[in-house]
Amino acid sequence: MILDEVHRVPELFTGLKRTIDAERASGRFILTGPTNVLLLPNLDDSLTGRMVVLRLHPLAQCELSGNAANFLHRLFESGFPLDQQLACRRRRSGANRRRGPPGCAGPCNPAAEVRVVSGLPGDARPAGHARARSDFPDVELGRLNVSRAPSRVLDHARILAVGDLPAGAGLLYGLSAEEAADLLEVSFASVERLHSPLQNLALYRELMTFGEIEFFAFEQAPKLDLAAIFLASAAERSKPITEDAVRALNLIPGLIELDPADRQLLASKAESVRAAMEIGYGPEGDHDDESGNDHGGGHTSGSDEGHDHG
Repeated sequence: MILDEVHRVPELFTGLKRTIDAERASGRFILTGPTNVLLLPNLDDSLTGRMVVLRLHPLAQCELSGNAANFLHRLFESGFPLDQQLACRRRRSGANRRRGPPGCAGPCNPAAEVRVVSGLPGDARPAGHARARSDFPDVELGRLNVSRAPSRVLDHARILAVGDLPAGAGLLYGLSAEEAADLLEVSFASVERLHSPLQNLALYRELMTFGEIEFFAFEQAPKLDLAAIFLASAAERSKPITEDAVRALNLIPGLIELDPADRQLLASKAESVRAAMEIGYGPEGDHDDESGNDHGGGHTSGSDEGHDHG
């Protein structure tokens, strides 16, 4: 059954949950609409563990016209026409452009094009990848090593973060790093936030790529402050966050490297938040560790019963 415009009837989800639980069979319902239903303010039930969210992008011009797609080929072959404004941008960012997109050791060629579009299996990575770089920081990342997970794992963690985001998380994620540290030091247990290292690193990757978190419906802290909160939440509570760790966390997923001043500032902010969390958490023996959902969230998509195209 296909249900369109489901955002108009959020009360429908309670009935769907009962129907799904009565007969656990995948793919019975396809829910479509212009927005992510998990962000609806009056949603009766989020169908956690019962659905998977798929984001459909608009049709490309070649799809509308029925022609074969050749954009990537033209782009990698430097045959894509650039207007004056784009040409200026290309000159200003020439160093980054010459490096090519993440996964390319230098200016891209057809072989690199295949790698970028198809993804690289396992460790079959070009020589310029972070793991092959001679200048890769010699740093022990501890729990932050989950940043080495394949992109698809971080993508899935990001989807789970949408459903797991607490209603009151906007309080923490709207603060500067210094304000967040003060809050976490005295009210650690009651501050609503995402706990999973994978989810925090997935949002860190999105923030450092796009400058903001798309699904946050509240005012977000400045980029480096919010990035510091994500890093501190993903890191081991007792392991300091250093500049080398920040550099490694940008190199591993292929993010653009920060300039030294920003990298030093981010490391300082993240370490202040982490230290405050360590104080706020208290001695390890006083209570159980909160990291039970360190592998991406508290539920899985193995029993997904429908699809929501937001």
